[in-house]
Amino acid sequence: MANAYPVRSNLRQRAFMTASFVLSSVTMLALGLIPSAQAQHPYYEPASAEAFATHNPFAPLSPQLLFPSPTPTLIVAGDTSCALDHQARLSCTGPGVTEPPTATPIATIAAGADHICALDITGSVHCVGDRSHHQLALPADVYVDLALGERFSCALTANSRVRCAGTHPQGPMTSPEGTFRQLITTDHHACALRNSGEVYCWGAAQDNALSPPQGPFVNLVKAHHRLCAQRPDGVTLCWGHPNSHSP
Repeated sequence: MANAYPVRSNLRQRAFMTASFVLSSVTMLALGLIPSAQAQHPYYEPASAEAFATHNPFAPLSPQLLFPSPTPTLIVAGDTSCALDHQARLSCTGPGVTEPPTATPIATIAAGADHICALDITGSVHCVGDRSHHQLALPADVYVDLALGERFSCALTANSRVRCAGTHPQGPMTSPEGTFRQLITTDHHACALRNSGEVYCWGAAQDNALSPPQGPFVNLVKAHHRLCAQRPDGVTLCWGHPNSHSP
């Protein structure tokens, strides 16, 4: 019994010290003196996202550019492969690839037959893989969307222009004139939704692929290897084969 009081006293002293430390830590964290784990490991740099939104008035068309998916992704095209980790960081392997194309988090990634392009959250495009058809040669710009064909790449700029590089079976993949709000591709051609609501298609003229129905439309989608457009009343019309019809 002689040691009971000192032990109880020590326990009280330790409990008091622990409580004081916890209270002090919570206070410092609230005052911002201790960085939180979230602040140390963000999915993206807020400054980059803010800068992107500042010079890209069309950011609402592609909100994923501001909030990249944290889901790990692997994509393969011929001898080239690229992966995104849970922080949307890009790494690639293949002929001619010696280092990560960029350290900036990625918003969108797509593959052609032998090439891969990724769009980062600042609007820059990074392409790797086969370049024999000039499909990696997208001009420097601020982009909000990206779509690839078999041997071409197309991207939608922040000022609603479409830029393309590469070829299709019947010739070079040109960049269309006008302003657009959505872009979609198949292996050999592309279609884009004009700001006016009309659909414009270009590339290889096969199976009525370049003959979309009259608009206006509000959205483009792929369905059963065809391209389709949705009207404001919800009706979907498809084209690309002689017997195309709504899915």
